Amino acid sequence: MKQKNEFKVKYLLKGVLILLFIVVGEVFASAKNCDGIEQVTLNVKGVDPTQGNGEESRAPMQPPHVFIDGHTLLMQYVPFDVTLEILDGSGSVVYTTFVAAYTPSVTLPSTLSGDYQIRLIEGYWYFYGWIHL
Repeated sequence: MKQKNEFKVKYLLKGVLILLFIVVGEVFASAKNCDGIEQVTLNVKGVDPTQGNGEESRAPMQPPHVFIDGHTLLMQYVPFDVTLEILDGSGSVVYTTFVAAYTPSVTLPSTLSGDYQIRLIEGYWYFYGWIHL
């Protein structure tokens, strides 16, 4: 009888620990970094050079890892040269610059404020997402 109760207690403790790890993991995964750093979710499109239109990529391309902290873009995984474009709500380019491969950060002009689309253009492909400055 004693062994049966010990088994139940161990089983219950394992379940509680697993639940605790899940809850703590979810809290950390969904929490905004205390420093104000947010990840920029990027999608990818391919541009047909003869048409100039964008189509959603079916290729398994990994988007760069880009974060924003105020007016600074932090780039953790950009292994190629890109042209960075910032577009306003009407689709007009309000800022553009060349970014060399493995550049760790880019500071955007402090005069920009509001919601913008960000594009990282590499050849016939571009990664895009939205940021708030």
